[in-house]
Amino acid sequence: MKALKDKYSNLITVMGRDPETEKEIPIPGVPKFKRFSAGIGWLDDSGHEDYAKHAFVVIGEQEDGCYAAFAEYSSEHVGMLATELTNWKDMLLVDRAFVDFRDWELCQSLRTHDGLTRYFQDENAMGILQYVHSDEHWPHFRERDITLSLLPFSDLVTANWGSGYDLMRMMSGQGKFHILDECPGLKRVMRQQPPLKDIFRHPLLKAAGGCLTMMEKLKPRPAVKEKMVPVAYGGLR
Repeated sequence: MKALKDKYSNLITVMGRDPETEKEIPIPGVPKFKRFSAGIGWLDDSGHEDYAKHAFVVIGEQEDGCYAAFAEYSSEHVGMLATELTNWKDMLLVDRAFVDFRDWELCQSLRTHDGLTRYFQDENAMGILQYVHSDEHWPHFRERDITLSLLPFSDLVTANWGSGYDLMRMMSGQGKFHILDECPGLKRVMRQQPPLKDIFRHPLLKAAGGCLTMMEKLKPRPAVKEKMVPVAYGGLR
């Protein structure tokens, strides 16, 4: 899978490999996207097995303004999470990831992961700067200008993770948010019925709900034209 961005329209086409010709073609039935973003949910140490892994969910904003949860991944180790997020960053041109900045050490682990937010350099024996890893280090590497930014969830998101769940429910009912089969964990979480107890602490739910909330919050809105009111001038005296 590989995303290609049109330099004129800025729309993203998701490409796949034709099994017969082995050529890259647009995946049938997949719409064009405006951008891909990721949300990251840190693990919860409550002792619940389902909450014991960090997770991220990649969400795409489609050309028509709807959203699709495109990919998910969970791991106990931040390094493995960062490695997989780097792969999806390269495949789908994910340009930002929303994260809870309150856990500073975990955020630093992401910032220092080579190839995610930047490509690190170091001096060799001759004192010359060179990249720490070659291009072949990453399976889906394209170019070193492709990186993502880490952005914080808003205080409203972190104060009430349930609001992201409510938004996903509402937009799903309106046909504006879809969860693809590539996200079985998120689908399973969203199928749970009340009473939900501590479900809002689930890392996948925090990642997806928080990401969708921030994408909606930061979506460019069309400018509202002010209505011009004609001014009535009195006659000269």
